[in-house]
Amino acid sequence: MLYKNKKRYLGSFIQRSDSSSVIQIEPDSTLTESIIADIKKYQSISVNPVYYFHQKKLADYMSASLHSSRFVFNKPLNVLLTINSSGIVTNVEFPKDKNNLDVDEESELYWIYSTMPRWQPFFYKNKVIPVKILLSNNTTLSTMSFEH
Repeated sequence: MLYKNKKRYLGSFIQRSDSSSVIQIEPDSTLTESIIADIKKYQSISVNPVYYFHQKKLADYMSASLHSSRFVFNKPLNVLLTINSSGIVTNVEFPKDKNNLDVDEESELYWIYSTMPRWQPFFYKNKVIPVKILLSNNTTLSTMSFEH
């Protein structure tokens, strides 16, 4: 659905078997090339993953989880999360070159990250795809980067 010039245009992106897509728009005599161009922009839009569909803050989840842990994590922490196309954390990695964790700390953190609630998935070019996110944490969350 696109709203432009106080008018609503309805349509769909139809996925073809060759992985391409086509725009199907309801018939409208006022459809112009600029409106079609605006609609085509949506085919290349990407929407980054969002923790718990923006209903809760990631910092709140991490704070509660780390507070209930038997460890005190007062050192820099970097974790690489793989989020599948359904928004579920499917893999947790702690890059050795970016962390100084012992085995017990890593095990505890693995459990905390792997049991996270769902994320809003990563939308890329009108598809939902798995993504890897690097979370950096020096007692507060600071950087998220996306790989696809």
